[in-house]
Amino acid sequence: MRSELQKNTLAHLHGTLEDLSAADRQISYKRAVPFVHVPIELLEQWFGNARMLRECSWFRELFDEKAAAAMREFDRIVEFHDGSLGHPPPDIPEILALPAWQAIMAAAADLLRVIPAEDEGI
Repeated sequence: MRSELQKNTLAHLHGTLEDLSAADRQISYKRAVPFVHVPIELLEQWFGNARMLRECSWFRELFDEKAAAAMREFDRIVEFHDGSLGHPPPDIPEILALPAWQAIMAAAADLLRVIPAEDEGI
């Protein structure tokens, strides 16, 4: 049985990956909160999840080895492409045209297919 913390964290991970994987969600996010730099916010959310994967056993318990390996691979892809985005990277909508951001978006969509759904048991 998942703890409330695990359920909430998994829901947040799903939301982050759904936002990272879909241009329309990123555009909606920007419209809803215009003062937020959406790409930086989404990357920081991901980096928090990647850190928890390395440091928190309660977080790792949520994933089988296939999902954990997919998360590590996604983190490698993000780190690889992060340097190509610029510092700071462009915001929405300009970043959507960058091949590096498109690669991150595609990899986020792939990861969503392997991590457990929010309502799946451990």
